[in-house]
Amino acid sequence: GITAADYTLCIYGEQENGEKQTLAEFLNLNRFGASSLTAEQQRERYSYIGSTEPVVTGGLNNLFKYKQFTLSMNLFFSFGAWVRTQPSYSPTNFDRGQNVNADILSRWTENNTTATMPRLMTSNIHPEVYTNYAEYNTFQMLDIWVKRQNYVRLQSLRVAYDLPKSFLSHIGIKSASVGLEGRNLFVVGSNYHNYLDPETM
Repeated sequence: GITAADYTLCIYGEQENGEKQTLAEFLNLNRFGASSLTAEQQRERYSYIGSTEPVVTGGLNNLFKYKQFTLSMNLFFSFGAWVRTQPSYSPTNFDRGQNVNADILSRWTENNTTATMPRLMTSNIHPEVYTNYAEYNTFQMLDIWVKRQNYVRLQSLRVAYDLPKSFLSHIGIKSASVGLEGRNLFVVGSNYHNYLDPETM
């Protein structure tokens, strides 16, 4: 599919034979940034990566009891899905007053030529590509935004203490307990750098 393999300009596409073309050639862009390829020809420029449905999902509920103490936990896991994340910044319409995540620090600059993220662009450099990124969804379709969604989440952890029955009998209560519960305490996962929660990808 369309890749950002050359981050120097972020204007390259790669054919199936591995040959690079400028994005303008790859999508046959006109001077207005629009592709003159048919819809079918444009679809052929993309490749299928995988399903957004996970291969395996499940959970684990367990309860441990010791004398008057109870520890219960609820664990959830999901493996094998692919997700296309929202771009973390716009290379054509970047607002320096806007909050962005740390991806922006990995963009190509003259001092960072081994970058993994696309450079910020201006309309006077490759205007057809600039216009395409600004007006069409090509930038969102780059494979750099596609991630594996594998994670394990501790949904809840609860510690409870059963109050003594000798104490409760004086106030007419058969049983009662006090507890402390934490929810979404941690997530272990892959490929969700800069995301607080893999499900928000």
